[in-house]
Amino acid sequence: MTLFLLACFLITLIFNKEIAVTAMVFLIFGDMFSKFFGIQYGRTKIFRKTLEGSIGFFIACFVSGYFLLSYFPSLTIWIILIGAIVAALTEMLPIAVDDNLTVGIISAAMMFLVQKFF
Repeated sequence: MTLFLLACFLITLIFNKEIAVTAMVFLIFGDMFSKFFGIQYGRTKIFRKTLEGSIGFFIACFVSGYFLLSYFPSLTIWIILIGAIVAALTEMLPIAVDDNLTVGIISAAMMFLVQKFF
């Protein structure tokens, strides 16, 4: 919980409101659905996670991000899609730092870059 709150704090300090809210929504719903699908249906191991849990993470991020499009006009479907992919990959990779800290910050940074340069 501490790393989740630290990530939320850093995300709100660094990024604009639209990106920050989206990244935090990815953290909340992605983690919840990855745990459910990974435990319930997870059979295919990739690193220390399951493919099914990672797919659940991606779908939860994309769907929750899609609902935010109507609230934040500066977001596009491409920003949401790339952010959801990056969030799911970051969650799946065996990084030494806890994913509650890395997923939000890395996905927010990628969405910010896509928003600025594409």
